[in-house]
Amino acid sequence: MMNYLIAVANGDWMTERKVNEVNSIEVRDDVYIFYDKDGTILFSSPIDSTVSVELA
Repeated sequence: MMNYLIAVANGDWMTERKVNEVNSIEVRDDVYIFYDKDGTILFSSPIDSTVSVELA
């Protein structure tokens, strides 16, 4: 399992989210989708709004 720090922006607004225990990441329809080991979606964000994805 991996932990990620994800920065997301929309116009002048920006936030960072820590997403823990990620088992897999998928890109579908221009959206990042982070899943846990059971296949449950932990977090999702449009590619064009995602500033960075880093291991945390």
